[in-house]
Amino acid sequence: MPDRQLIRSGFVLLLLAMLTGLLIPVVANPRMALAAHVTGAMAGLTLVVVGLAWPHVVRSRPIGKTMRACLLFAAFGNWVAGMLASVFGTNKLTPLNGGPGAAVAWQETAVAALQVAQAIAILVALSLAVYELRPGRGADQPRSGRSAA
Repeated sequence: MPDRQLIRSGFVLLLLAMLTGLLIPVVANPRMALAAHVTGAMAGLTLVVVGLAWPHVVRSRPIGKTMRACLLFAAFGNWVAGMLASVFGTNKLTPLNGGPGAAVAWQETAVAALQVAQAIAILVALSLAVYELRPGRGADQPRSGRSAA
C-alpha cells in the first residue's frame, strides 16, 4: 500500500514551494529564494513518487521507518535551509546563489549545519532504498514483519 504520509507531506511541500515563489521579490537574496522554490517543488514531487512506490521499495519495517524519517527531514530541511539563506543573505555554502554577504556568523552556521544534515539524511535514505532494491528482494519475496513501516 502506498505511504500516505509521504504523499501528503509531498503535497504540503509542493504548496510551500509555490508560496515561496511569491516571496522571491521581497527577500534579501531573491536568487536563493528561487532556488528554494525549485528545490521545494522537486523534493515535494520526490516525496509523492517515493510514497507511491513505497510498497515496491521498502521490505523491512525498521528500514522503512528510517527511510521515511530521513526523506522527510531531507526534503523539508533543504527547503528550510534555502528559505533561511534567502532571508539571511548567507553565501558560505552557496557561493553561486550567495547573497549580499550581510549574514552574521550564527546565520551562516545555522544554514550550513542544516544543509549538511539534510545532505547526510538524503544519502542515508537513498542508500537504504538501493539496499532494499537489491537483487533477490523483489515483490515476490515475503516482507519481514507484518508491514513495512
